[in-house]
Amino acid sequence: ALLVVPITERKNIVSNVGSVRSQGFEADFMGVVSPEVRFTSSLSYNDAHYLRFANGPAVEGAALPTQDLSGRPLLMAPAWTMFAGLRYTHPIAPGVNVFVDGELLLRSGYYGYVDDSSYSRVSGMRIGNLQLGLTVQRVDVSLWVDNVSDERVFTPVFPAPTGAGGYMATPLVPRTFGLTVRYAVEN
Repeated sequence: ALLVVPITERKNIVSNVGSVRSQGFEADFMGVVSPEVRFTSSLSYNDAHYLRFANGPAVEGAALPTQDLSGRPLLMAPAWTMFAGLRYTHPIAPGVNVFVDGELLLRSGYYGYVDDSSYSRVSGMRIGNLQLGLTVQRVDVSLWVDNVSDERVFTPVFPAPTGAGGYMATPLVPRTFGLTVRYAVEN
C-alpha cells in the first residue's frame, strides 16, 4: 500500500507501507417510534493496523529518520464511532409544528499523524448538538447549539513546519449558538 501524508503545503511524505489490515463492522438503524418521533443511529468498529511498515517515519524530533510501525494502529482510524439522533415533531396548529432535534457523536481516540507519536494522539470525544425550532408552512426557524458540552479536542494533527520537531493541531469548534431561518421553495 502506498501512503501519502501531507505535512505542509510544500512537503509530503511518500512511503511504501508493506501491508495493512482493517476489519470490523458497521451498523445503521433508522426508525419511526411514533408519527412524532424519528430515531437514527450508527455504530462502527474498526480494527485497523499496519501489518508491515518497517520504514515508517520517525517521531518528530527523533535522531533516526525511520521507525518500525508494524503492528501499530493505522493513521486517523478510531476503533469506535457511534452516532445517535432523535427528532421530535409536534403539531400545535394547522401547518404549524414545533420540533426538537438532539444528536450525539462518540468517537474513540486515534493517532492523528502517521508516526503514532503520543503527541499526535487525538483523544476520544463526545459531541452533542441540540436544536429547537418552529415550522410554519414552508418556513423553519430554529435555535441551535453545537458542541453543547464545549468539548475541547484537537484535530487534525500535523508536524510543526519549523523543522525542529513538535506537532500542531486545529481545535474543534467550541460551543456555538445560532439561529437558522429556512424557506422551502415549491417545485
